[in-house]
Amino acid sequence: WILEKSGQDHITHVNLIAHVKSDLLQSVGVVVIGTIILFTGWHILDTLGTFLIAVWLFVIAIKTFKQSVQAVRTAHT
Repeated sequence: WILEKSGQDHITHVNLIAHVKSDLLQSVGVVVIGTIILFTGWHILDTLGTFLIAVWLFVIAIKTFKQSVQAVRTAHT
């Protein structure tokens, strides 16, 4: 919330916010999935949660890469 409050639109700042959100999502996901596994024994949720987080991080990485390429193109025109 504090990072978003600054209102900066720089690519580094935007990606910092995405990184912090991904860390938060991973932490919450581990606790939630761990709790569910503890009570149900559904160990497949560990693999599923890991996969979903990996896909989400991949999407963020692709978005960051596209933004970086666009910034370089804009700087060299």
